[in-house]
Parts: sequence; structure tokens; C-alpha cells
Amino acid sequence: MAQAMIRFGNMSAGFFSVVLAAVSLQGGAQAAQRADRVFTVANFPVEADAANAVLAKRKAVADGRRAAFRSLLKRLVPVTSYARLKAVKVIDPRSFDAGIAVKSEQNSGTRYVANLDFAFSPRVVRETLRKYAIPHVEKQAPRTTLVAVYSPPAAGTAGITRDMTASEGTYLWTSYWKDQDLRNALTPLTVAKRKPQIRNDAVLSLASGDMKALRIFQTEYRGENVVLAIAEPDPARRRLNVVIAGKDAVGSFALKRRYRYEPEDFAYALDLASVISFGIIEGRWKASQSQANARTAGYSGAPLQDVQLWVAFADLGQWRSRQKMISELPGVENFSTGGLSARGASVTLKFPGGGEQLRAALAAKGLQLEPYQGQWLMR
Repeated sequence: MAQAMIRFGNMSAGFFSVVLAAVSLQGGAQAAQRADRVFTVANFPVEADAANAVLAKRKAVADGRRAAFRSLLKRLVPVTSYARLKAVKVIDPRSFDAGIAVKSEQNSGTRYVANLDFAFSPRVVRETLRKYAIPHVEKQAPRTTLVAVYSPPAAGTAGITRDMTASEGTYLWTSYWKDQDLRNALTPLTVAKRKPQIRNDAVLSLASGDMKALRIFQTEYRGENVVLAIAEPDPARRRLNVVIAGKDAVGSFALKRRYRYEPEDFAYALDLASVISFGIIEGRWKASQSQANARTAGYSGAPLQDVQLWVAFADLGQWRSRQKMISELPGVENFSTGGLSARGASVTLKFPGGGEQLRAALAAKGLQLEPYQGQWLMR
């Protein structure tokens, strides 16, 4: 009996070793999938008409793939480098294709309408962006809870449409946020409703930029990263006032935006505001990661590029300080001064990824670099 137990114990040890190894491999694969999640554009709407259903579907998928690929590039690349995407946009997006999944679809004899998930190859996308020295960010931020709040006009206000009522406005504002690709985005969000125990004064305080009120939301939603998104229509001026305030993966912030609308297009204004607001949150993350990447010699090993800049200064002491800061910046090579005047100096150098990355690296040190007449200007 004892021997049987020993044999069973040995067999169990070997068995569990195999199981643990399998679990470890599975965990590694899942981690890799999560890391590559940003290369999928999910629930993307497509539609097309053609002579028959087969051609309509083929056209819808082709047009959708092209548009989804453009969305992916804008997701990964900082807005300051959008102009450099021209070389990539002309490439056939099928060369980046890693699969398509159908979320929903409808068709008739000549029309095809669907929502599709377009997956693109992380390896091919990365290699292409590196080839053209286009900076990009692919690291996802820690998840943020977004509390969607709709503040309706007072009852009896002139110019109120059905979309502006408390129930309909709340439904639309929340739905438009949820309709975005929040899971695969660089800044994943969990959209939540306002909890009834959160008082109006807490909402108004945070909306005004008082970050002391943030603790109330962090406690109620059990997380550090909580952002409040308030939509409030002003029918008299035909304006939609939007506030996004709180703390995301970058830090605390409070921003206000206004959107003009026609009464019949109020729902569209809500949709547009949610898309732009989400872009602001994602842009904040990309900017922070851009600076971090630049401090470690650029995005994903970007090749060295020539940079021509004019460095303005108030006196010789400031010039020496800026010269030292630029020339000793990690990644800078072949630093050379071409000409020196009483108020500025012409400088050439090489930097991974070129001027855009140099600008991000210098911004982290409090120096401003901006494009000017075909070169870069430091004020």
C-alpha cells in the first residue's frame, strides 16, 4: 500500500509538472495577446452597395479594411507625426491583414452592412513604422473608469428636443462612449453611470477643477484612475458644453470644450464630443509615452535622422546652457554649430526618429521646439 502511494505520488508530481508547464505557456500566450490587442480595430462599421451581394460584401470589407487601418495608425502614432503617415497610407492594407471577425451583418441582393473586427499584424505594422522612422506608441495604459454624466436643460427651456431630455440624453451620451473601441485602445476605459450617492456638489467641484473632490469618486468606484465626463446642452446658444475632469493614467486634469449644434443634430453632437474627448484622453497617454520613449533613445530603435535647428538665446550663458543640454541628450550624435550670432545659433545633429522625437525629448526638459520654415526653432 505504501509503495502504491509512493508510485502515485511520483506520477502526480510528473503530471502536475506537465500541467504547470502548459499553464505557464498558456499564460505567456495570453500575455502576448493582451500586448498585441492595440493592433485590432474592433466593431468597425462597414457598408456598400453593388450589383450583387457578393460584390457588395467584397467592397464593404475592402473599404472597411482601408479605413480601419487608417484608424489604427492614428491610434498608434502621436498627432504631431500624422503628416508622416502619407508614405504608409498608400500601402495596400491587405499586407498588414491578420484576420477579420464578423460581429454582426445584414445583407440583401445588392447591399451589405456589418460590424467587423479587423486584426492587423503587430510585426508587420511595427516593421513598417520603423522603416519610415515614424514614432509610435503601443503600450496600453492602466484602465480608467469613465463616469458619464448628462445634465439636461431645465424643464420648460425653449429649444429642447427629445434627444435633450434626461433619459434620452443620458442613454445617448453613455452609449456613444461605449460604442468606441475601448478594450483595444491605448487607453482602455470602463464606462460607468453616476452612482446615486454621489452628490451634485461633488460633481460640480470636480468639473471646476477641484481635485479634492476626486477622492469621493475614487472611493465610490474603487480605483485611482477615475474621469468624469459631463455633457450639458445650452439650447439658447445651441452649444453643447462638455467637461472631462479627474485622473487618468497620466495624472490629474480638467478640460472644457464647446460644440455647436443644430437642434436636429444634437445626437450627432453628443457622438462627436465623445469621440473627441476620448481622443484627448488617448492623446495625453501618447504624449507621455512619447517623452518616455525619447528619453530612452526613441521609439522602438528608430534610425538616426538629420535635424536642422535654430537655437535662440538671450545671452552667451543661456547659449552655453542650451548647447550642453542638447549635445548631451541621450541619442544625439554629430552635434555641430554652423553659425553663431548675438541672439541665436544654427545647429545640425542626428537623432533617432528625427525632429519630432527630439521635440518630445526636449519638452521633458522644459525646452520648446517647434517647426519653422523647414527647420526647427528653439525659443
